[in-house]
Amino acid sequence: MPNHDKIQYPVEEIRRWISEGQTQQQIAARLAQTLDPRITSKLIYKVCRKHGIKCQRTGPRSGEGHPEWKGGRIQDRNGYVYLFRPDHPECQRVNEARRLKANGGYYRKEKYIQEHRLVMEEHLGRFLQPHEVVHHINGQKDDNRLSNLVLFGSNAEHLAIDLKGRCPKWSEDGKVRILCGVLKRIARQRLSKARDAQERLQIVDQLKCRLPPSYRDPFEKALQPLL
Repeated sequence: MPNHDKIQYPVEEIRRWISEGQTQQQIAARLAQTLDPRITSKLIYKVCRKHGIKCQRTGPRSGEGHPEWKGGRIQDRNGYVYLFRPDHPECQRVNEARRLKANGGYYRKEKYIQEHRLVMEEHLGRFLQPHEVVHHINGQKDDNRLSNLVLFGSNAEHLAIDLKGRCPKWSEDGKVRILCGVLKRIARQRLSKARDAQERLQIVDQLKCRLPPSYRDPFEKALQPLL
């Protein structure tokens, strides 16, 4: 018969179950059958909080514990294959950058790495640097055989080969962004030779007029440290 005055929770067992990955709901259901039917996940949460037990998330587990788990292999709309590797250094690097940017707020954690990069890393016996690019020789983004992959030291090297002999189909926004980059480079060269603040402002005004109105303020703001 259960004790209806006070429930004697097996704290250390709860601690162990939590560390093994069991949810509060699972623990509550287990103890409701074996200890006291009044036990709920809310009570388990209170026990964990009282005894300093780090609680697991209340929703579905990530990875294999998620009801929509697909074996850790997904494919995005561009055709690239990703594998579930939450402990990969690149995931950790991205997540740290997102954490700092969120400044205490919510941020989505990256847990997947492109398969073709993992294949190249295994072949080289080292992790790839963020600036290195793995190219698919036959253009098939999901053909990640090592024989179909080649490593470039930078995206510039990659594009020099990938776009050789053909004209890229830039979007209008892409064209404007390229123009912004060119104008910024010209601006920095001219500003370094300007004689005073008035001349520097004239240089920026002349260049930003070549951009669509919505791009002019960000363009000037990017050059503000040089004015």
